[in-house]
Amino acid sequence: MHKAGTGQAGMSWPESVDEALCFGWIDGVRKRIDDESYSIRFAPRRIGSIWSQVNVVKAAAQIARGRMKPAGLAAFEARKSERTGVYSFEREEPAELNSNELRAFQANRKAWAFFERVAPSYRRAALHWVVSAKMAATRARRLAQLIEACAEARKLR
Repeated sequence: MHKAGTGQAGMSWPESVDEALCFGWIDGVRKRIDDESYSIRFAPRRIGSIWSQVNVVKAAAQIARGRMKPAGLAAFEARKSERTGVYSFEREEPAELNSNELRAFQANRKAWAFFERVAPSYRRAALHWVVSAKMAATRARRLAQLIEACAEARKLR
C-alpha cells in the first residue's frame, strides 16, 4: 500500500478494510516497507472475534450494496452482541476501579501522579484493560502492572 503523501494511485486503507470485510477477513499488523509504502497483514476472522462498532456499520453498508460474499456474510452473522462494540474507546461508561483498588493505586503517590498526568485516552484504555479481566486474580495482576509502570513513569504497551 502506498502512503497518502506519495501521490501514487492505489487502494486506501479504508477501502482495503471494506474489501476484507466482504470476504470475512480483518486487517491486522501494519509494517513499514520504505518511506512511501507499507504492508498490512489480513487474516480470516476467527469465530467469536470482537467486532468494533465501526466494522459493524461498514459490513452493514457492504450488505446493503450487495457486495458481501458468503464468507463475509457468515462471519457477520456469527458475531455475538456481547463481543461487539467492547473496545475501550467505544464504551460510553468509563471503566472504574473499585474503592480498594483506587486506594491501592493512590497509595503509591508517584504512580498516581504520573497516571493523572497522562492523556485521558490512555487512562481510559489502561483502566479498561484492568477492569475487563474475567478473573479477580488477573484483574489484581493487571492493576499491579499498571501501578508499577506508572511508578516508573512509563506507559504500558
